[in-house]
Amino acid sequence: MNRTIFILFLFSLSVACVPTKKEIILQTDQDFNNNATLNTPVKRHQARDYTYTLRPDDIISLKVSSTTPSEFDFFNAQSTQTVSGFDPRDPLLTGIKIEQDGTIPLPVVGKVEIAGLTTEDARAKIQEIVERYLETPTVDVKLLSFQYTILGEVQNEGRYTTYNPKLNILEALGESGGFTDYADRARVKIVRRENNEMQIAYVNVLEDDVLSSPYFYLRPDDVISVAPLGAKNWRINNVANVGVLFSGISALTLLMLRWNN
Repeated sequence: MNRTIFILFLFSLSVACVPTKKEIILQTDQDFNNNATLNTPVKRHQARDYTYTLRPDDIISLKVSSTTPSEFDFFNAQSTQTVSGFDPRDPLLTGIKIEQDGTIPLPVVGKVEIAGLTTEDARAKIQEIVERYLETPTVDVKLLSFQYTILGEVQNEGRYTTYNPKLNILEALGESGGFTDYADRARVKIVRRENNEMQIAYVNVLEDDVLSSPYFYLRPDDVISVAPLGAKNWRINNVANVGVLFSGISALTLLMLRWNN
């Protein structure tokens, strides 16, 4: 009887625990090598050349500064009207939306096409235009509408906003506080809209090959979903029952011992 209890106890521990190899991200052969080389790259990956280009419906921040007196600086003319009940940090209220034809409207100038350009290329194009009207202008363009959602086995689920157009999946997961103990790091799901198509892809952040994945860098409106390991279901639904079973077996054993004595 005691041997049965011991075996059941070991079994419950084995299925409720998560092996170390399922927790360490970006694994290489040296991660479990006690003689790992220090202060030297243990593996190299070719970095993907990724630069986000602006698309219709993106929202940008456009700021122009110059030595031209403010009364003649029509590029920065903004309404001071506030709308009750709206968050003033909402990019829809503080930014400029790229129209479906890929353009943004500029005072006096008219429409300027920037879709398909990086934020730096858009900045250079707009600066070249405003130099015709202002003295020594400086233009700043930022993408405001880069938002993504993280769900599942992370510390803080939610929708996040970034101003980094080269955000990668590891940085995004870090913003959410990282994985929970029972996160399945080997099958992180990414839901992405590509033109008129919705795509679902999986990446394995346990392997360092994720660095060269086409899904390593996120895009606006990506959804990251982290599923739980089977050990979590066992822990929630069965560990308590196993404890009750052990208690019952222990009580039964004591009764049998007393009966035999």
